[in-house]
Amino acid sequence: MSNVSALDTLLSIVGEALSPLATHLQGDQADTTMEQLGLQVPLSADGVTTELQTAAATCAQLPAVVAAVIDASTGGNDHALVAAIRNLSNLIVHAGAAFTQLGNALDTMIQSEDNLSPAQKARLRGVAKKLPARLLHLALISYIEERQPAVKGALELTGLFDDTLIETDSADPSLPTHHRKEVRFDRVIPLLSNPAQHLKTLYGFGNPDFNGLELFRRIKQMVDRPYAEAVIIEAPGLPAILEAWRFRLEVVPGTTPALQMRLRMPAQKDLDISEHLAGPWFGTVTSSARFESGLELRLHPTQGLRVEPPASAVSIDMALGVKAESQNDAPMVLLGQIGGSRVELRQFALRLPFKLFAASGAQSPSSDVGAAFELLGGKVVIDDAKADGFLAQILPKGGLTVPFDLAGGWSVGQGLYFKAGAGLEATLPVNVNLSGALKIHSLYLALEAKKDSEGTNAAIRTVAAATVHATLGPVSAVVERFGLQASLSFPESGGNLGVADLALGFKPPTGLGLAIATAGVT
Repeated sequence: MSNVSALDTLLSIVGEALSPLATHLQGDQADTTMEQLGLQVPLSADGVTTELQTAAATCAQLPAVVAAVIDASTGGNDHALVAAIRNLSNLIVHAGAAFTQLGNALDTMIQSEDNLSPAQKARLRGVAKKLPARLLHLALISYIEERQPAVKGALELTGLFDDTLIETDSADPSLPTHHRKEVRFDRVIPLLSNPAQHLKTLYGFGNPDFNGLELFRRIKQMVDRPYAEAVIIEAPGLPAILEAWRFRLEVVPGTTPALQMRLRMPAQKDLDISEHLAGPWFGTVTSSARFESGLELRLHPTQGLRVEPPASAVSIDMALGVKAESQNDAPMVLLGQIGGSRVELRQFALRLPFKLFAASGAQSPSSDVGAAFELLGGKVVIDDAKADGFLAQILPKGGLTVPFDLAGGWSVGQGLYFKAGAGLEATLPVNVNLSGALKIHSLYLALEAKKDSEGTNAAIRTVAAATVHATLGPVSAVVERFGLQASLSFPESGGNLGVADLALGFKPPTGLGLAIATAGVT
């Protein structure tokens, strides 16, 4: 049975998110949509009207194409699924092109408006130039906000979503009050590579002027519920406070301000929540925490974390994340094509874990924060059906399947790490004669995660080795798996590649055999 891959699911989400623009770019709704982007201009110009209609018509085709993807997946028709995914990706590209043409038409109209000042024209033209990206961001965030507001809040808290209130300017009637919504793809790598530094950069925590307001605003967006809204309290001369149902968060003044949280309720149960997002994707929350009510935590940029009062033991182990799992026993295809050469997975998971432990009476707990990933049940499949030449000679009959699992992450306490045994390896039976006396039986390729030679830092080790048979007269020799190996590690002091250290060397053989053919001795 067919199974939509993770990438295909993301395309379907984009298609579903853009579909409402079929109506939002027409009539009075078009004015509202443009105002949500920060554009309050007349849309009656011929060029603008035409491009609005074109963009709306393109988006109107998306629901049927997305439905075709779902039908092909559930119906088990692999060829129809590939065709539907191709149609969907092409239509999304066409929608992007239509948005670009709409932005160009708006730019032309803005330049011709006599009632706009040079400053207004400059601002509006800047928005028009970014119209394709702004429309996509608005559509995606609105889609997630409507279906999973808690997920949208969590992504905003991590900085991957921005939802910023832009107030109107009395001196500029072309600037409406609106929420500028942006997907911050540029923050993904900083978040995963160094989460602590990323959050400091995002909120200014550790700076003398830290006031907590941006952090509190994003937390409020995540925890607000219709029956219980959080409140941000700002009083002249006093630090900001966030009052929520289960906790109170406030800024502690000082040369370098700190944060203090009071937890109003005890933690007595474990949580394991998996919330379906779309296709194989789920949002996850896991928590195993034990502490009494009234617990207070104080986090200082340089002095670390303290528990106040330390009357009883505290244990917190929680993680926010996303995961994608294969459905109907069919793996997710990351690259390639169903039934052909491909890279597939059974499960992908990305988590942001936080751990804290303090014994009774201990004010300074041990804590750790970071990011972790898992690629489980992976396979690299090389299909021999269309192979020719050298590849057809070295591939075994039926193709080659290389299983792998990869898991690792980064944390403040551990740095970069990989779980033992993670990696992939394959042996290719090449059977190549280099001469009458020398033959290569097989090539061994491996990629694995391990500790470096000192056993302290994470390292990525690669191996390329050959098993060779040599014959010289009556003497035959077999040398198993000798060749080259490389190790890429990330020592704290840096290495020959800056933050990394690359070591290349000879891989000694794993075995050696020698035989001499002689006549029998009597």
